[in-house]
Amino acid sequence: MIEVRILFFNRLVGCHVGGTETHIKELALRLAKRGNEVHIMTTEGSELRGLDNKVKVWYIGKNWRETPNSRGIKSDLWLPLFASIFAIKSLYKLIKLKLQGEKFSVISVHCALEGFILWIFKWIIRTPHLFVFEGYTDVEARIGKHSDVQIAISNTIANKCRDNYGFQPIVIPVGIDMKRFSPNGEKLSLNYPIDHQVVLGLGRLSQQKKFDVLIKAAEILSKETIQLKFLIVGDGSEKKNLQSLINKLDLRNRVQLVGRVRDEKLPMYYRSSD
Repeated sequence: MIEVRILFFNRLVGCHVGGTETHIKELALRLAKRGNEVHIMTTEGSELRGLDNKVKVWYIGKNWRETPNSRGIKSDLWLPLFASIFAIKSLYKLIKLKLQGEKFSVISVHCALEGFILWIFKWIIRTPHLFVFEGYTDVEARIGKHSDVQIAISNTIANKCRDNYGFQPIVIPVGIDMKRFSPNGEKLSLNYPIDHQVVLGLGRLSQQKKFDVLIKAAEILSKETIQLKFLIVGDGSEKKNLQSLINKLDLRNRVQLVGRVRDEKLPMYYRSSD
């Protein structure tokens, strides 16, 4: 028996890899396993392959010249255009589904764009929606305040919403699969001397992730007696700049940009780091 019909509404989860996107996919899979009927509306791409038999995916066509990096990056001049086109297309899709009799119990949004669409057009959509704060910006707080329910992944985010905009989201931290991310299991074959310690940085290589700060810290620590190796896992628009910084600081023997790693191999990197 179906408990709830849930729609995750997110522009990027179908075509991009990141923390928010992983969170949405894991939530969708686990809510589906509990007997809920789960749907996802997103930009067409390959990132949801394998989920098709567990959740229903409604794809929005990708735009000409749109790439995985055409997302929330301030330097991407195409971003406002791509976001606006997605907003128009997805609103049309939501209205079309409504007219076809597709009714959802709740819509879950995790970013400002989708939250803005549901806030402005709630008189048309007429479906309760919740805003999940994966991080904090003033724009997200202003928009999320108008959702029916607000959820934050940390107390820090929730307190900022309270102090700055007068509402207190429910705090639900991001879950961890303890069976996968266990200290027991396969590790990487790292040919480092036994006295070396490994520092792991993992995430999208973008300006807001501040991996340049980690690299600069590596330069400071390289002058200490402790022997450290830095592994940075991920891909993104800042990759060339970060590699240039590594070369400039002469840290090629200490800092390695590993690149994107398949999801199933991530636990090995965690187990292999100090």
